[in-house]
Amino acid sequence: MAASFTFAEDLDALVLVGGVSAFVAAALTLVWLVIMVALPSPAAGSTADDELAHIAAHDGAQIAKFLPTTLVAVAYIPTWLGLGVLLWDEAPAAAALSVAFGVLYPAITAPGYWMQYTVVRGLADLAHTDEITARAAYEIVGFHDRPTSMSASAVILGYTLWSFAGLAAGIGLVTHGGGLAVTTGILSMVTAALMVVGVAGHIARNRVLNMGVFLSGVTSLGATIATALLLISQV
Repeated sequence: MAASFTFAEDLDALVLVGGVSAFVAAALTLVWLVIMVALPSPAAGSTADDELAHIAAHDGAQIAKFLPTTLVAVAYIPTWLGLGVLLWDEAPAAAALSVAFGVLYPAITAPGYWMQYTVVRGLADLAHTDEITARAAYEIVGFHDRPTSMSASAVILGYTLWSFAGLAAGIGLVTHGGGLAVTTGILSMVTAALMVVGVAGHIARNRVLNMGVFLSGVTSLGATIATALLLISQV
């Protein structure tokens, strides 16, 4: 049974758009999960030269891996706004924090993803004629777990911001009560916790802990679907 929230009627459209966007984000997340399992990736421990060669040989896969994640980040913007509207009257602090951190998430992560199918693909081509320059630039913008990766670090920062937003929204939803609201809140908090574990793994360069990022993608699918159902049920 959906919990009933109190919010201004003239903001119904924002809540509805947030719910529809959450469904879009969930669909894109599912696509991303399938792609990550199905498409080839560089072997663990590959050098920058090996990774550039792999990207050049799998150009379509490089686009397929990063385009859905960029679109997910954008789709989350109206979703966080819809959640903020939903929570504002009864949990204004949770609403403000979830919107603030949630909107910062795509602003930080989307450029990191964008570079992977624009700049990095260009570097893969450049490696054929200027291997040294391409390798040096790839060490900075390539999406890998080396500490020199600007884009991967930006995305990890984005995950941290998402975890703050998910934690704030989750607390607000669980506090409000109601079956769907509580389920959504718990899934959001679990996703946030897994993201924190993944961030710690990235910083420590621990592959086991770093799996938290992938697992958070799995739980975020459930959290996003639950969010969509919750938002749409309130309109």
